[in-house]
Amino acid sequence: MLNLDILPFLGLECRIENYDYVDTLVGITLGPLIFLVCLVSLFGLEVAFRYSTIFEYFQCASFEEVEPAVSYLVRDYSLNCASSRYKSYVAYALAMLFVYPLG
Repeated sequence: MLNLDILPFLGLECRIENYDYVDTLVGITLGPLIFLVCLVSLFGLEVAFRYSTIFEYFQCASFEEVEPAVSYLVRDYSLNCASSRYKSYVAYALAMLFVYPLG
């Protein structure tokens, strides 16, 4: 059987006063759970960044001073919000708002 116990290699019993097998038990059993919680937290942040990007897609700045009035994406002023390229991805961005909560 393969033993993936890395705690003995860390030498914690030499570094931590009163370290015993109970500490090993807790470290081995809680370690993966703590790792999982950290991973889920990072995924939550990652999803937040994605949502931010999706919502920013709908932020267009209108310039009514020019004739005819134009509207450009705030995050990328090279993208005209009235262009076919922009409009063709509106449905995609809306769909992604519902896809990401599903995982």
